[in-house]
Amino acid sequence: MSTTPSSVLVKQGLREQLAACQRQLEELAAQLPDALEDWTAAERQVRQGMLQIGRTLLQAWSETADGRVEAPECVECQERMRHKGLVSGQLVTTLGAVQVRRARFRCAFCGRETYPQDATLRFGAHAVSRPLAEVIGRLGAQGSFAQARQNLKWDDGVPLAKQTVQIVCEEAGGRQLEREDQQRRALMALPPQEQLQHLPDSELTPEKAYVYADGTMIHTAGDWHEIRVARAAAMDEEDQVLAVEQRARFLSCQEFGWQLLLLARRVGYHRAAQRAFVGDGAH
Repeated sequence: MSTTPSSVLVKQGLREQLAACQRQLEELAAQLPDALEDWTAAERQVRQGMLQIGRTLLQAWSETADGRVEAPECVECQERMRHKGLVSGQLVTTLGAVQVRRARFRCAFCGRETYPQDATLRFGAHAVSRPLAEVIGRLGAQGSFAQARQNLKWDDGVPLAKQTVQIVCEEAGGRQLEREDQQRRALMALPPQEQLQHLPDSELTPEKAYVYADGTMIHTAGDWHEIRVARAAAMDEEDQVLAVEQRARFLSCQEFGWQLLLLARRVGYHRAAQRAFVGDGAH
């Protein structure tokens, strides 16, 4: 635990704010039903109440946390920007919406403004936290954006517009694919004798692992195109799933082969005691 002067001030400020959390906790306890048969209602009340308390604590922490940041250079003028005070804005988190004050900087030459702390506070240019973006990404990968939005509201109590869910999911997916493409192209560009030593490793040592590959035609961009699909998975001795990776990509056969290899390495296919590759007879 940090004991720097700024840390002491943060903890002191938080202790002063804990009274609000204590009041909320007492109110929550007073509202709970008396009979054990009301378990369903009690569980829902406790969960909703603890989310509210957590949101209050997170809000209090954001107001006391050290918000100092070094003045950045203007990307246009390469001159040091000037601090223009703190601006409060809403940030939607896994606990709900909180208000966060971020430092604003302005270039004295071109007038460009920036909020450097947004790089860590927000996911991209969106007013959602990175942990919430991870939740949105998982929900969006499991079904439609509309269903992801509904599940987020039902299960986490976080209301978001369907468009926000879609934008965050697509941006997160785009970033993941960009990282994978860069990794694949870097490996393909190496001399063959050096490729093996640069393949990513995995900490998994599964009992079983498999890779599945196939292709199908879909109509998009005004014509029919073949999209190649892949799935790699690993299981332990009791057939419990250790890892699963799935992709659907518009790639050439050669590029898709490397995609399969990277997915296989990620789930520990090369370390598995039993391995299987499932595919048809296509080249």
